[in-house]
Amino acid sequence: MNFDPALAAREALVRALSSGDLESDTDAAEEADETFSSSADQEASAAYRCLHDIGSRHPHAIEFCEYLIYITWQQVTEVTVARYFRMGSDLCDHYLALTRNGGAPATPNSLEQVMALRESYRAGLGLDEENEDDYRADTVKGGD
Repeated sequence: MNFDPALAAREALVRALSSGDLESDTDAAEEADETFSSSADQEASAAYRCLHDIGSRHPHAIEFCEYLIYITWQQVTEVTVARYFRMGSDLCDHYLALTRNGGAPATPNSLEQVMALRESYRAGLGLDEENEDDYRADTVKGGD
């Protein structure tokens, strides 16, 4: 990866909060992110779960989904377990489906970063890259 997921998470969260897609969960997302970013261990894990709960209530909030992808990578680096690799891979697939199915367009940079993380999540799960070129060909490029 040639980007910092923590910085990318911050940028994605700013976009998500300003988009209005989180509706009444904006304050809760800001508070949970603050806890996640400044805590460790169980407190950070609880904030992480809260952020995922918010994401599940807003499945079409593409910027927030992108944010969750990046913070899941942070979780992977803290606690290297298959569950986080699977969550990250699933989030990437959801994000890419949103971009393909007429959701909010992803920026070319975001799309590239999500694809890079998707490959890392899948590698962490020991999944091969069969059909990866087909998947990339089917993914809508920014600006399309």
